[in-house]
Amino acid sequence: MLCPVAVLVALLAAGAVYQTIATAREAKTFPAPGQLVDVGGHRLHLKCEGQGAPVVVLDSGNGDGLMVWSLVQPLLARTTTVCAYDRAGYGWSEPGPGPRPSGRAVTELHALLRNAGLKAPFVLVGHPFGCMNVRLYASRYPDEVAGVVLVFRKFQAAAARAKGLTTTAWAAMYSEVSSLDESAAEFKAALANGATHTTIAESDHYIHTEQPQVVIDAVIEMLKRHP
Repeated sequence: MLCPVAVLVALLAAGAVYQTIATAREAKTFPAPGQLVDVGGHRLHLKCEGQGAPVVVLDSGNGDGLMVWSLVQPLLARTTTVCAYDRAGYGWSEPGPGPRPSGRAVTELHALLRNAGLKAPFVLVGHPFGCMNVRLYASRYPDEVAGVVLVFRKFQAAAARAKGLTTTAWAAMYSEVSSLDESAAEFKAALANGATHTTIAESDHYIHTEQPQVVIDAVIEMLKRHP
């Protein structure tokens, strides 16, 4: 499910994104459910479930942590290993250096997967800002990627729902949004390798929380292509 570049950039430029499952403040209150992995000066939080290969990696949208995948990850984990993570400054992850364009996020994701001992190839699943990251990752490291699923429907103005973000998460989100020009250029270049588009009509922005089975089915279909 591929997000059109123009719509994606317009969405992120607005900067009005929100969390739907758990706020970043809650993430700082409770112990990390996964592990903290050093990626070169700071640590990112990684939570993996299930067994098998290829490993599915879930990358959240701008303003969201890994908990936004909580309706998808456990069910997918019945099929293979599924890992979700918090980008720097979100959830249980430590803040990272700025600015934070997609290129920096991809570099840190690559280090995270390597340092956590996860073996390629990966099936990468992204949601808005995560779409940029996983497609760029596939362009940079094609030998490490078995497939890419990009999840996107439409934008709904819901800035008020972001009020639960911590100061650290707001800083991370601002840094990502401030780097959109660079991220969009990286994403556009990565798309030159080609992609497949699938449209889902009956859903809002958060397909993976409103219709998680749609995302699960798309990922399982991708897994079937790469046994």
